[in-house]
Amino acid sequence: MISIKRALPLALAVGLVAAVPAGAHGNGSHVRAKASGGDVPPVLPSLVRVRINRGEKALDKAANYVDRNQNDKAIAALLGARRNMYAAWKGAQYVIETAPPPVAGDARVHGVHAHKSGGAPAGTVYADPVTTAVAVLGFQHDVAATGYSLLDGGKGTLLAAANTTVFAALDRRDQAIAYIAKLPPPPAAADARVHSVKAHKADAVVPDFPTLMPNIVPDLNDEEQQIQGLAQDGAVTPKGKTLLKDALVQVILTENTVNTNWPPAPAG
Repeated sequence: MISIKRALPLALAVGLVAAVPAGAHGNGSHVRAKASGGDVPPVLPSLVRVRINRGEKALDKAANYVDRNQNDKAIAALLGARRNMYAAWKGAQYVIETAPPPVAGDARVHGVHAHKSGGAPAGTVYADPVTTAVAVLGFQHDVAATGYSLLDGGKGTLLAAANTTVFAALDRRDQAIAYIAKLPPPPAAADARVHSVKAHKADAVVPDFPTLMPNIVPDLNDEEQQIQGLAQDGAVTPKGKTLLKDALVQVILTENTVNTNWPPAPAG
């Protein structure tokens, strides 16, 4: 199974937290961003973090059960992964809809406590709502990637469960992206600095969707590569290849939607 235990692009605060590069691996990396300079790594809110952790464990169990020819248990584990995926996004929506608006110049930047160089934030540092939502999109990617891998050699009820898992992830991701696209811009967007807000003396960049959404495109490209590789070289049944083709079309359309709504910043 392709188990992607890595942090998503969590651009929480330049000078406070360094994002883990796309594709990096490590236990619990969906929970914490990588900190720089000894800073406390931010964690996702429990409402989302617990569900992602449980879902990732369910994905690992599903793959292990398939490897041991225990398909019934694998199907049950996939169901658990999907349920946690649904709950993680509901949690992210709650975080977005109940979070206080960011205040430019405040010491808190979307839940990240900014501080002077050499200082330390008090208590646990939690990820901001934008980063939290994008983390769930990354978990949806993990669910889809696992589903694709189980289409390779999958037959009968396992093939059906993998199919359900793949399109549950793709459909819920598309719904999440549509939801995000309709959100009003943050107050800071009207500022001349647009994406950057200074918090005290730390040069902190406020995470926002225009900044972070382009970072999910590598995940979409990864899925396209995985699908094409499985269709060409995997032990995929004719039915499975049809499902992979349908998934590829949907992923490409998703990428077009992301690029249209949140075009990457020009180089340089």
